[in-house]
Amino acid sequence: MEMVTKYMGELMTYTDNTKILLYVTLGAIIITFIFYLILKEYRFVKYLPGSIIVLLALYNLLSIFDSITEKSSLKNLELFLILAVAGFSSIFFALLIGIYTKPKKVKRKRKVEKEGA
Repeated sequence: MEMVTKYMGELMTYTDNTKILLYVTLGAIIITFIFYLILKEYRFVKYLPGSIIVLLALYNLLSIFDSITEKSSLKNLELFLILAVAGFSSIFFALLIGIYTKPKKVKRKRKVEKEGA
C-alpha cells in the first residue's frame, strides 16, 4: 500500500495539464449545449463552438510550425493539444445531440392493390 501512495503522489505532480484539459473540454461541451438550447431551429449552430476551437488549435500549431522542436514552443504545443481535444470533443457532443434529437420519420403503409380489380 505504501508503494501505491508513493507512486500516486509522484503522478499527481504531473496532472496540471490534465485538469486544464478536463476544464476546457467541459467548458466547450457546455457552450455547445447552450448554443443548441438557444438556437434549436438552426441545426448547424451547435457545431460552431467546436469548429472555432479546432481552428484556434490549428492556428496555434501553424504559428510554431517552423520551430516545432524548440523548447520555447512547448507551451504552444500543449495549447494545441488541449484545444484540439476540447474542439473534437465538442464536435462529437454536437453529433450526439444531433442523433438524439433527430426527427423521426413516420413510415407510411403501402396500399395493397387487390388482384382482379
